Amino acid sequence: MARRYTHKRRPPEGFGERLREAIYKSGYNTSQLERLCNVSHSNISQYMTEDMAPSAWTLASLCKVLKVSADYLLFGKEG
Repeated sequence: MARRYTHKRRPPEGFGERLREAIYKSGYNTSQLERLCNVSHSNISQYMTEDMAPSAWTLASLCKVLKVSADYLLFGKEG
């Protein structure tokens, strides 16, 4: 049986705080966000604590639901 690659990518510094702020500004709570983005509570928590980076698909979903750009969440660049 092949071993799975289990290394977790870490997001850029500040990602968790920007995600937390975007969730707050959106008016959604984390339970609603989990359901809307089809992401587990554990993963949302790991994104906010910067223990794990979201996949490209999950990042796109978060951006769409939270109405923010990926540039903002990843790098803090608005525009």
